[in-house]
Amino acid sequence: MAPLSTWCFVFSLILLLHGIQEASSAEEGKGDEEDYLEKCCGLGSSWASEKLRCERFPGPVAGVPATEQSACLETIDICCRKKFQDDDCKLGKADAKAGLACTRSETGPRRTPVGLGDFRRDCCEGCKLGIAAGTSGKTCGLKKINLGVPWDPAFTECCNEAATTSTSQKQETSPTTAIVSSTVVSTSQAGADSDELESIIDELNDPNLNFNLTGE
Repeated sequence: MAPLSTWCFVFSLILLLHGIQEASSAEEGKGDEEDYLEKCCGLGSSWASEKLRCERFPGPVAGVPATEQSACLETIDICCRKKFQDDDCKLGKADAKAGLACTRSETGPRRTPVGLGDFRRDCCEGCKLGIAAGTSGKTCGLKKINLGVPWDPAFTECCNEAATTSTSQKQETSPTTAIVSSTVVSTSQAGADSDELESIIDELNDPNLNFNLTGE
């Protein structure tokens, strides 16, 4: 008969292997759950892309176990609404960059308000603030104030874009462009006609000057 210590070792080894197997099964189950949630989130985003109402997604979801159906449908609803929010926010930022008024999102029969504010209008307002800050050379990093989502991300994005554009335009502006622009503006404000404008151009084309408007 084997010594008692040997049997104790064998028993301990069996318990250890059993524990490892259970842990492995739990990790596999967790991975499967994440796969299901990823699949369900994709279904929700696709549903929103079709401009369909999130709460009308038909269940149960094929290929998802019955125990995961509830979590799957919740995930579909969340990702569907998030897709609508993201799309509305893009429209709002586009409105701001085009200089349009900030309007509310369309809440027709294909979707319902999400109860978290109006993302098109809110992103538009945040973006307009960002554009104003960026073009005036102010910082794009808010430190003492937190507007929250979706204003902060929209503000930062539009501020950085405006700051970059403003810097590029300043670098590209040459002395010749500045002189021509000033001349045209002054002429327009004075109500000069085309003959006066041609006369000004002739003067600027004087060979003693360093530039020529006609390109000759």
